[in-house]
Amino acid sequence: MPGLESKGAPALEGDYSNWTIYDSFGDSDSVNSAGGAQEGVVNKGETKIIILDLSNRILKVYDIAKKTLSAALVENELWAEGAVWTVDGRTVLGTYWVDVNVSTWVIYIFKNGAIIKSFPASDIGVNNVRAIHFSPSGKYLVVSGYVTATAQMKWVVLVGS
Repeated sequence: MPGLESKGAPALEGDYSNWTIYDSFGDSDSVNSAGGAQEGVVNKGETKIIILDLSNRILKVYDIAKKTLSAALVENELWAEGAVWTVDGRTVLGTYWVDVNVSTWVIYIFKNGAIIKSFPASDIGVNNVRAIHFSPSGKYLVVSGYVTATAQMKWVVLVGS
């Protein structure tokens, strides 16, 4: 049919080999607890990040372009008991994957099964990592970590290039 030629599907994942700090901010509503207490869920359009602290059942929304964080919303304003969030350290097709060595606090980024970048958590200003998640395309990496000097949780948003 004229005018309906395929232009090809858009890429689901980007081609990244390096991530640098895009923004970071302290979070007094998050607590320093292990076991997946924080989640940083990036929406499909990669315009917003849902910041969750599951220990306190508090949610905030971070606007990536504006670098702004909403006020905290508490559980009873957000979701019913038993809600399940599905988040992990992989991109949508699994090209990129991230892991953290909890003995050394070194972050490892894999692409197609090979380590392409590693760095200590201290390079992004945290002493330990509590959560780390990729955006669907791999462009953004969202890290929650504890900062000993301030005794506070911190979020770091990294951007790929």
